[in-house]
Parts: sequence; C-alpha cells; structure tokens
Amino acid sequence: MKKCICIIALIIFFLSFLSSFVLAEGVDRPKILFFKKSFNFGRIKEGDKISTIFSFKNTGTKDLVVKKIRVSCGCTATLLSTDVLKPGEIGELKVTLDSKGLEGKIKKSIYFHSNDPDNPVVQLIINSIVESRS
Repeated sequence: MKKCICIIALIIFFLSFLSSFVLAEGVDRPKILFFKKSFNFGRIKEGDKISTIFSFKNTGTKDLVVKKIRVSCGCTATLLSTDVLKPGEIGELKVTLDSKGLEGKIKKSIYFHSNDPDNPVVQLIINSIVESRS
C-alpha cells in the first residue's frame, strides 16, 4: 500500500512538473538571437574609424523592443536599424570604433537592453590592436 502511494505521488509530481514546463513554453514572449556576439577588427592604425554590424533576430512570438544600448567607451558609437522587431524579423546594430588616441590591445563592450525576459541584457564585444601611425 505504501509503495502504491509513493508511486502515485511520484506520477503526480512528474505530471505537474511536465505541465508547468509545457505551459511556460507556450507563453508569448520575445526572444533575441544574435548571429555573433563579438568581432575582432585585427590590427588597425591609430585614428582609423572602423565599423561592423551585429545582426539579431526576434525568434520569439511577441514583439522585441530595444530599450537602450550602452557602450563602455566614448570611442564607440552605435546605430540601430529599428527599435521594435516583430516575431521573425531581423535587425542590425552598426558599431563604429574611433581609434583616435587609442593604442595597443583594446576590448570594448556594447550592452544591448531589450524586453527579452530570459536575456534582458546582451553584451557584445569588439577587439582590436591599435598601432601607432609613426
């Protein structure tokens, strides 16, 4: 009898766990997917302005809203293609590094804030080695 009650309790626990997982998966929500999260410019000369594009997609079922973009340095500028992406749409973030006054190995971060509940802040990284012009 005790063995039967334990088996029934285990089955109920398993079914409740499984149903909560299925319900959570069915919730409408935005979901961001970046095709790359870092980029290395390689060796550049001091004073060069170089750019790359970070493409991202809303793989969720609800509109993805970009709340803000923050950079770790004034030498980095961003340009966003759109701040709202419908499900399935792709957006672009152009990142430009102005290497004026920089030298040596550099690593700069871009923080992408959105309404994705699982990933509200995505860190993007650009790297380079800045060489003197002389």
